[in-house]
Formats: sequence, C-alpha cells, structure tokens
Amino acid sequence: MREDFYEDYYREETRHWWFCARRRIIETLLRRHRLTEPTPVIADIGCGPGASLEMLRRLGQPLGIDTSSRALVFCRERGETRLVCGGLPDLPIRDNSADIVCAFDVIEHVDDDRAAVENLVRVCKPGGIVFVTVPAHPSLWSEHDEINQHKRRYRRTQLAALARNLPVEVLQLSYYNFLLAPFVIAFRLLKRAMAKPKAPAAATSDLSVPHPVVNGFLESLFASERWWLARGSFPFGISLLCILRKLAL
Repeated sequence: MREDFYEDYYREETRHWWFCARRRIIETLLRRHRLTEPTPVIADIGCGPGASLEMLRRLGQPLGIDTSSRALVFCRERGETRLVCGGLPDLPIRDNSADIVCAFDVIEHVDDDRAAVENLVRVCKPGGIVFVTVPAHPSLWSEHDEINQHKRRYRRTQLAALARNLPVEVLQLSYYNFLLAPFVIAFRLLKRAMAKPKAPAAATSDLSVPHPVVNGFLESLFASERWWLARGSFPFGISLLCILRKLAL
C-alpha cells in the first residue's frame, strides 16, 4: 500500500463498515476454531496501523508484523508494543513459534504468494491455525486494487492451490461479503464506466466512511455473515477466506 495512505487507514479502520465487520467475522471464526492454549501467540502478518491487533488481544497475545515503519508508528500510538518490522515471503520469525498466524488481505501484495503461504505455515506451530483473507474475482479489479498495490485478486481454486502439498488441512475455504456483493459490483462497474484517466497520486480508495446511519447499516449487514460462516460457506462474495490447521509431522 502507498505510504501516504497509512494515516487515512489509521483513522478509517476503526470506523469504516468494511473493516469493522471484517474484524467481527474474523473474531467469530477464530473463536470457533479456538485452541486449547489459554493465551495463544497470534502473529498478525501485515498488521498495518494495528486495529486488528486490538481485536486479537481479546483472544491471546498478538504480535504485529509489517514491512512499513510508518504503519508500526501508528500501532504504537494504539499502545501496541510487540511489533516486528518485516514481511512476506521472508518472515523474520522462528519456525513453529505462533499458535495462530494471520494474513488479512496481505498475500495479494506479494509477488510470490506460494512462498508467502509456505512461510505462514512455517512459523505456525503444529496443531495451530493459519488464517488468510484475500480479495476475490479478477474481474472486479479496480482503481482501489491499484492504489493498494495489489498484484492480483483470487478465484477460490487459486487460493486453494496455494495450500496444496503443504503440511496442512483445510478447515474452511469460503467466499464472504456475499450479501452486499450485488451493490459492491454495481458500484465498481459504475465507477469504472464514469472514470476519467488519473495520475497515480490522484487515485482514491473506496474506503471513505459514509454517513453514520449508512455506515452502521452496512456494518451490521456484512457482519451478520459471521453466523452463517460459523456453520457453512458462501458460493460467491467479494472476498475469500481460508483457515488451515498445521499438521503434526
């Protein structure tokens, strides 16, 4: 992501419906797959400005890792102290050192996403969990992907292939952001049709916070997917999630 966007994300990720709902979904699913360890070590790879670390602290001992020193400054402003500067694919973490390894919308930024997933599994303890989320459907590529410096959006089969032949079992592989998908797709298509050529520095993200009433409604609707995801999966959605358990060899 462009360095000048971290301040915007620092402000918006605690308020914007998409970030808030995604955290609620992630927390529900992590609790569903809760480990026997009472205070698991949770490595949040690509933690950004750190809002996810606040959520993960309710579940265990989070460790924030990001390549951006600017992002880690914002994490410290939130009171986070367990931070490491580094990133994928060469994580500066010991093998088998984390009970839960998270990469929330991260591997789409990495050139070698297979090596990225291999390293997520490498640092996870046997019996631990690797939780990955990514943007879905290459056809939905937009200016938002470009300013966030994404390399790709994923099909379900593409994401599944990244875990093939690794010492893991797939606990869950599902699309999500299903309920709002028609509206998001319509918005993206309309924005694409009306777009005028822009210099990269003038590009804008989709993540401006709407009116509080609208923002609250969208968060509630999106977050409600957690109840279905705790029991099943969605056949379509704007994003994908994959939860893996590392096998004991």
